[in-house]
Amino acid sequence: MFWKRNKTPAITSRAQDLQLEIADLTSKISQLQTQLGHTAPVSPPTTQLLEPPPQAAPIAIPEMDCTPPRRTVEEFNTAAHYNAQGMRKFDLFGLWLRLREYLGPIGPPNPKFTTYLAVNAVAGLPALRREKKVARNRVIVLALILIIVLWAVLSTVIPQL
Repeated sequence: MFWKRNKTPAITSRAQDLQLEIADLTSKISQLQTQLGHTAPVSPPTTQLLEPPPQAAPIAIPEMDCTPPRRTVEEFNTAAHYNAQGMRKFDLFGLWLRLREYLGPIGPPNPKFTTYLAVNAVAGLPALRREKKVARNRVIVLALILIIVLWAVLSTVIPQL
């Protein structure tokens, strides 16, 4: 088994060479210290006399209003909107306006972020164009499945189709 050969002789010879170099360097260091007249290493300067570094002022984070904007709907409270008993009459047009306002689109709370998201400038988030394509494809596939299911049901119920 040639791959399980013992490689320790090369490692031990390298370790011995390194130990010899370390001993040589320590002897040179001791000779230089005796030449200078110092027997102990010089201690690093203390930092007690120095002032502590000034700390940066904390960054003020502005409070953000995360609630979606509410649209104001004008209510008409005239006498024509109440019957003789004091109950409010049924207002079909007012109901339509309230439903349209309730179900209608709301503007984005942060238009700049919406712009970044639309052009895929935010890392890790898909572009809105791609999401629109995926949603469109889902609708098309589901519509085709619905048409096929309706065709199958109607062809079994009405055999003339």
